[in-house]
Parts: sequence; structure tokens; C-alpha cells
Amino acid sequence: ERQGMCVRPQQCADESLLYWPPDGRCYYRLTQGPCYPGTILDLGGDGLAYCTCLPDSPHYWEVDGSCYAHYSRGPCERGQLFLPGARCGCEPQLPQYHNDTSGCYELDSLGPCAKGHVFGITEVSGNGSRAECKCKNFHARAPDGACYRLYTRGPCGQDEMISRGGRCVKVPCGRGRLYVPERRRCYRPGAAEPCRVGEHLAFDFDARPALDGLSHNGVCVCENQHCARKEVIVSS
Repeated sequence: ERQGMCVRPQQCADESLLYWPPDGRCYYRLTQGPCYPGTILDLGGDGLAYCTCLPDSPHYWEVDGSCYAHYSRGPCERGQLFLPGARCGCEPQLPQYHNDTSGCYELDSLGPCAKGHVFGITEVSGNGSRAECKCKNFHARAPDGACYRLYTRGPCGQDEMISRGGRCVKVPCGRGRLYVPERRRCYRPGAAEPCRVGEHLAFDFDARPALDGLSHNGVCVCENQHCARKEVIVSS
């Protein structure tokens, strides 16, 4: 017999975010979030988040019977976005407009950019916002113009890694040690010393070896759920 217990949903940073109990994260409302493709996250009458797609929704695309977030690529061709009114298009006044390609691309995606970049807002003025290609978070632009994840080899030589400013520096740690930039020291995985109480040092699992290469960066992670930190996932 399965038993359950009642819990109070956690509060997210603001009302545009919804808490998703299965993974303990907050996602923006009316985006795909943690839902299956073709559905979007919304708030139910019981005050809980759920995945939905109804034919009378302004996010409904009749062609395939799916729902998509506005200003995401959705079912549209490259260079177009799914716009209010359930249509695909691209308009020069949108912040997602890219001058060089005359196309529109989803914010915080690769868009029309090169490796290691993200298409994001870089300018906010009285005339509106504008997005451009910029280095992804925790990446640095190297002399070859591409952006690489910090503390991976990137375009550097053997036994070197790319550091802030896009410079190639010698890997400071021996085999079996991880580098902690804040301390400028090396520690063994599992060590507690550079971390807060309830945390230990681990490999940077946000780095993808197949794409980024081996990461020498050490990060502090929780040993149990009691020190887990809330995350906001920007998803479309």
C-alpha cells in the first residue's frame, strides 16, 4: 500500500514563476518548463502547477494540435518565432530580431551565434531592448573568437586551461585534484574544506565533456536535500 503526505508548495521568487514539486525547481509560467513537448506549464484552479494544452488556448497551434510558448521557435522555421495570434513570423521591432541575418531567434538560445555563445539581451533603452550574441555564462572569449567554458582546455595547449579573460594558463592541479577559483587552490574531490557546512567538493557536472572537454573546476554540492538551493530554470 502506497502512503503519501501533504506538503505545502514552496514559493518562487515572483508570481511569474511556478514551483514544480517533482524536481523542486521553479519555471516560468506559460513556457514548456518541465512539460512534454507540445504542452505548456500553467497554474491550476487548486493553485498547483500542471502541464496543459487546450484547443481554446492562445498558445494552441491547430496544425499539429500542440501548444507552444510565445516568442519561442515552436513549430516555426528557423529565423521565425511563434507569435501571439498563433502565427509564425519575425518583426524588426522585436528584441529577438537579429540584424545580420534579418531573422528572429529565441532568447537565451544559440540562435544565429557561434559556438559557446548565447543570443541574449545586451541593450535596454527607451527605444526598446535588443539581443546580440554574447558568451554563455561561465565562458570566456578566446583569441580565435569562440567562447569556451572556463577551466577547460578550450583552444589551449597540452596541460593548459582557459581562464577568465580568455587567457591560456597552466593547469595548477595534479592528477586527482580539482581547482577552486575562489581560493586559487586545488583540493581532492569529496573534500569539505572549501565548502559550506553540509556541502562537499565535486566535479563540475554542468560541464559536458563531449562538448566542453574535461573541466578542472571544482564546485560545492549538497550532501543531502536540507542544503538544496532553489533554482530558476528559464525555459521556453
